[in-house]
Amino acid sequence: MTNLSAYMRRCINVTALVFFALHGGVCARFAGTYSQKLILGQETLVSSNPDGGDLRCEPSAAIFKDTVVVAWNDSYGGLHGSPTGTAVGWAISKDHGKSFRFGGYLPVTENHFVASGADSRLAVDAEGNFFLEILSWQAKSRHLQLYLMPKSAQSEWRKLSEPSVYESSKGEEYLDKPAISVSGKRIGIVYTEKRQTSGATISLLLSNDRGKTWKTPIRLSAASNRVRLGSAVTINGNEIMSAWTESDSSNATEIWFARSKDGGKSFSVAAQAYQLKRPFSPPKAYRMAYGQMSDISNDTSLASVTNSAGGTAYYLSFVEGTEKGSDVLLMSYDMKTQKWLELMRVTGNDTGAVKIFSSLAIVRKGPALLYYSRNDARVTTTDVYLSLVSKGRQSETLKLNTASSDWAATKGDMKYAPIQRIYGDYITLAGDGNSLVGAWTDGREGVPRIYARVIGTK
Repeated sequence: MTNLSAYMRRCINVTALVFFALHGGVCARFAGTYSQKLILGQETLVSSNPDGGDLRCEPSAAIFKDTVVVAWNDSYGGLHGSPTGTAVGWAISKDHGKSFRFGGYLPVTENHFVASGADSRLAVDAEGNFFLEILSWQAKSRHLQLYLMPKSAQSEWRKLSEPSVYESSKGEEYLDKPAISVSGKRIGIVYTEKRQTSGATISLLLSNDRGKTWKTPIRLSAASNRVRLGSAVTINGNEIMSAWTESDSSNATEIWFARSKDGGKSFSVAAQAYQLKRPFSPPKAYRMAYGQMSDISNDTSLASVTNSAGGTAYYLSFVEGTEKGSDVLLMSYDMKTQKWLELMRVTGNDTGAVKIFSSLAIVRKGPALLYYSRNDARVTTTDVYLSLVSKGRQSETLKLNTASSDWAATKGDMKYAPIQRIYGDYITLAGDGNSLVGAWTDGREGVPRIYARVIGTK
């Protein structure tokens, strides 16, 4: 016991009360007041595929009971002809995140269709059927694809009808940054599209038969030539909410939203939810693998749940710049005023703490937030934190990674994915009942890899 006690003493933070959860000899620390509301599972390397590329980033995740699925951008695609440099790799765990089995790459190469994929997003329905959405950029076309992993066959993806295809020959420019939500037989995918005749538009694709057929895209944003990115969507029965970032410049300063109460038949006029006091600026060492990174994505993240009155409660998160760093904001939707109200702010210290990206999920205890964090904007050492929110306050916060990442020392894949950001532009938190799974890009070994951790709530 002498060595174990010494190890635990080295982990003690003298400035905070701590909690130790031992998983295979790993010392995990709660940052903040100890209340035993969170239980750390095992921290696991997900992207262990030996044939993968040097770059692996932008993880998405979903959890249903003991099954966890994680997907990510992998520069395996650049090795095999992808014009954007990546394909989507994926892995599955059937033991609550303790171990993962690599599943393969999507899309599958066939004829003139190469393994080119990015921007994966995962969702799971109430029955345990997983859905995976990806973008596939081919030489002359752009494909928004959807795959199904049925509960009865949790080891293979079945390609469904493609929600959207853009043909370059028709003057159609691009679609980007999609998000997905599933409720019953209804699937919603919201994304940015840009055509030569108009500016960036936030559009929504709906299917009411689990992806067999798709409605005509619904335009959610106003008909104006502005920059729009970072969209999110959540569906709860007939209620649909979408949010996105918007601005006159590439560095977004406004959060917008639109809502449907009739299953997507009609939507409210797009309205501004929040005006950033300061834009979210690129943190130190956040860059493309090639050249300098001038902007950073500020995605919105949405979640919804049926409240005690039988209505829908909505939550929204994003990052706001501060004088020296950045905060994560959590907002809730007031049904009476039909406005978003600030519920909580994850702040740092006065020296300029930095919060990078945010992802939102809901468990029975309430909403939870996942984000990268630095105590000082002048350094590049980065950690991953999770905050559980209860009754409008930050009731518990813990660090998920056991080894920090130095973003300045982490290399991407200059040869096969020269335009992909080394740390991507999102991470993912997903919830199911009393369990959460966080998935992030990790650079502890000097190369970007995907780690995940399941967290239980009491």
